[in-house]
Amino acid sequence: MPTMALDESRRLRLHTATGLVVASMIGTGVYTSLGYQADALSLTTSLLLLWVVGGIHALCGAFCYAELSAALPRSGGEYHLLSRIYHPFLGFLAGWVSVTVSFAAPIALAAIAFDTYAGPLLPAMPKGVLACLLILFMTIAHCRGIRAGARTQDWLTVVKLLLLSGFIIAGFLAPVEETNLAAPFSLDFSELLGGGFAVSLVYVSYSYTGWNAAVYVAGETREPARTLPIALLAGVVVVTILYLSLNYAFLRVTPLEEIRSLENKEVVAVLGAQHIFGDSGSQWLRGIIA
Repeated sequence: MPTMALDESRRLRLHTATGLVVASMIGTGVYTSLGYQADALSLTTSLLLLWVVGGIHALCGAFCYAELSAALPRSGGEYHLLSRIYHPFLGFLAGWVSVTVSFAAPIALAAIAFDTYAGPLLPAMPKGVLACLLILFMTIAHCRGIRAGARTQDWLTVVKLLLLSGFIIAGFLAPVEETNLAAPFSLDFSELLGGGFAVSLVYVSYSYTGWNAAVYVAGETREPARTLPIALLAGVVVVTILYLSLNYAFLRVTPLEEIRSLENKEVVAVLGAQHIFGDSGSQWLRGIIA
């Protein structure tokens, strides 16, 4: 009877846990990092392989966390896992690092990118206000309770997937001239083993941040030993496919020379949208990406 009551109190199902992983990973990073990567790498193949390597790296982490979360299905993430496996002091340190760096920095970067894309649509708004309002809105949404937070997360995941999929399909179907092909598909192992590729992986790793999100709500998940491994692995695979497809769509319609010439590297997605939808469509896309 206590077990049944406990299971009933766990309100997050598989689709919500998977959606949490997907929504936590998909953010502005994938829309903003190509401009920096194109400065460091010369070949389209290298730029696409970045996302494959990043996906494999995230998948390895997901496999490890899947085993740990199945064995120790309780909320808390690294705090809980390190406390149980090693010592509570390590869990305490991990908790503080998560609060002050691991969570705070990506949230701030995502909010700043939101302000960068949405700001030109509201020129009267002082810089930084939109970023603060976004963080405040999401805080209020999740403070309303597990059920309300789960509903918000589900809807945000659906919206993100629809918009990202729409952008990818438009990029694949957009007519391009032969001269618009960004670069020949050739492989240069010296470039793959060089410092530029390694540095570019930093941007990719940031874009994949969030692959372990479901572990933090293990205590609120139904059948966590079964649900969490599936959610972690499925979420990473879905996002890897989407990221690879989106960057191919960008590179298909936008020459590398134009990407490298951008003064503000963070708005590379707007440049891609100009080639797909035209100038007016790219302005609408600012709001959509934000």
